[in-house]
Amino acid sequence: SNNITSANFAVSTAPALILPQPNPSSLGSASITAAYSGSVTATGGIAGYTWTVNGSPVPTNGSSLALIDGLSVTNSGGSATLSVSGSPTATGTVTFTASVKDSTGTTTGPITYTINVTNFFTVGGQINSQVGCATGGLNGVTVTINTNPVQTTTTSANGAFSFVNVPNGTYIITPSINGSSSAFYPATETVIVNSNNLTAASITATLGYTVTGTVSYTGTQTGQIYLALNPTGNCGGRSPGTSISGPGPFTIRGVPPGNYTLQAFLDNVGDGVPNASNPVGTLTGVNVTTTNISGVAATLSDPAPVTLTSAPTLITVAGFNSGAMAQYKPITNSGGLEMATYYTFQWSTSSTFATIAGSKRFFANGTHSNIWFLHGLTNGSVYYFRAYGTSAGTVQGPYSAVVGPVLITAPTVGNTVTGSVSFSGLPGGPLYVGFYDQSTSAYYGQYFSSPISPQTFTIQVPTGSDYLFVGVVDQNNDGAIDANDITNTGNGTSQPITVISGNTSNQNLTLPSADGIASVTTQNFESISPGGNSQNYNINFQVNGLIKQPVSASLISGPNLITPVDIAICGGPGSSCNQGFQISFNLYGTSPAVGDSYVFNVAYSDGTSGTLTAAVTAVLNSFASNLAPQTGTSASLTPTFSWTDPLNPSSFTYQFYINDSNSKAIWQIPATNSTSNGFGSSITSISWGTDPTGGSSSPTVPSLTLGSTYTWQITVQDNNGNTTVSQVQYQP
Repeated sequence: SNNITSANFAVSTAPALILPQPNPSSLGSASITAAYSGSVTATGGIAGYTWTVNGSPVPTNGSSLALIDGLSVTNSGGSATLSVSGSPTATGTVTFTASVKDSTGTTTGPITYTINVTNFFTVGGQINSQVGCATGGLNGVTVTINTNPVQTTTTSANGAFSFVNVPNGTYIITPSINGSSSAFYPATETVIVNSNNLTAASITATLGYTVTGTVSYTGTQTGQIYLALNPTGNCGGRSPGTSISGPGPFTIRGVPPGNYTLQAFLDNVGDGVPNASNPVGTLTGVNVTTTNISGVAATLSDPAPVTLTSAPTLITVAGFNSGAMAQYKPITNSGGLEMATYYTFQWSTSSTFATIAGSKRFFANGTHSNIWFLHGLTNGSVYYFRAYGTSAGTVQGPYSAVVGPVLITAPTVGNTVTGSVSFSGLPGGPLYVGFYDQSTSAYYGQYFSSPISPQTFTIQVPTGSDYLFVGVVDQNNDGAIDANDITNTGNGTSQPITVISGNTSNQNLTLPSADGIASVTTQNFESISPGGNSQNYNINFQVNGLIKQPVSASLISGPNLITPVDIAICGGPGSSCNQGFQISFNLYGTSPAVGDSYVFNVAYSDGTSGTLTAAVTAVLNSFASNLAPQTGTSASLTPTFSWTDPLNPSSFTYQFYINDSNSKAIWQIPATNSTSNGFGSSITSISWGTDPTGGSSSPTVPSLTLGSTYTWQITVQDNNGNTTVSQVQYQP
């Protein structure tokens, strides 16, 4: 229908047979190619009418008489109404005469009627939104099209919208919605009307609402309380959240529609990372529809006493001048939470620890910065090392395996590497600088008790191609990498990948000087299937502390996203990241652009706050191709996965991942606990059950299941963390 006003008249009780007198809009107007309907209704007379159009009778059996290019008239069974309908295919003015005779022979007419056929058309479309795990039409969205004058409409319950009487031309469709923060993909859509009705492509909306409530706690522990709204189900999605300094009210902004579990913990350890000793609270069924919600109440409870049945794992201990560096794995439970509240690191000149030469306590620091530094050891001495954990309530756990012998001396084997470390501010503790070999976990470093900036160094380093160049000014002199230290490790910054192949000079490092750092990476995602490929974009943000510990972070501005959005801290229950604040957004088919800038508000543990900015550095278009096997190409339950690297393959690192139809991970390389970002371009196939990197990653099942559907992918990553993903399905 084209919203045409028909010349319909109520039946009169007057006995005279009357036809309506036409006016300029008596039968309205029609648009070519669009369905039209109109009518002429006689009043009076005696039932049993016969109509004549343009001098020819219109039969009473419902047949029609063609008028012009698809329009016709119909006398339906001798009624008092003459119907006009059809879809005209040419512009112009339709003119016809009509007369009517009743059953007594009384006649009136002919009277001339006109229909103006214009080149106006219909433009429609669909607005969808992601709600939890499902996508559906979004009701109540205001949509405009810039005709003259501008037309405005509102989407129906299924998200559909339609404009009529749109003439030929180029137009912009713009959606908007009240009551929430919103972003639309695309933000506007251009349509071209060229003598045809149009259905615009679907537009996807992202919405954000505010959730408010309170947290209560009656225990004795104190500390920052962190909250996260984690989506229910396995569909993923971003996790908004916030933190408060103690029990009381909270506000979380930018929450998309869906069902959530509110999870909270009180950080009694003070490291900004969940621990098994934390008071915790969980509230299910937080349902966000299309409005802000309030009155959400969470209660924290003290956990049961923690018993340590395992020890931390000492991965390696490397000596340097006057000290040693230890890399360790913390004690965690099945949920990935650190169980110890502190660790004791011991050393002895005896492998049996007949006597203990010394010990140092290190407080739990989460699962991300697993390094301890010691100094004050005697150069030239040989020591053995072990460690144990202690849980809340001073319950000691078992000892780790002994590592040693370790010679305490400056590295003496390898190439002479010289350079300097620069930093801002006054040093409050010693400087540790060195090269960490990612492939062997070996460390070659130097210790400075009273560093200056720039601090020159000389270190012997063996030939290698996968060193991280790291520096730490240990401001509180506790030997751990934690808040307020000046460092380029464990805080979201990128340590330079260094190749040492001979004596090297001018290896200079400048440590961060800002309170915190925000970074952004992009993902170009391609799903490949026999029915056609689809492309999508994701954008990922990370906010970390540098010389301060952040306690909250909010995205407040940036293109293509809703704002503001309060971000949950990493490492909480259900979190997939282990430090700082991290959040991801689906941009659907809208590509980010290099230089797009985003601003965050950040609050720190010392009571200060500020803004951080992150800008897009790249949007990759380098995909792995020819992924095999795919559904229909193999029946193997233990397949070999293969692919072709993109051009310039050595510029990237690669990752492999496969999951089942329930989105449960089956196998990934590198493994989740690996220190590696990915493998090199020399690997373009993976045999079932074999990690070609030499790592410990293996499938969680012995083989795939016949007839089940799996999804596997290859990720291509540049040095800044930007990625492409090629994904296919395989059903053996």
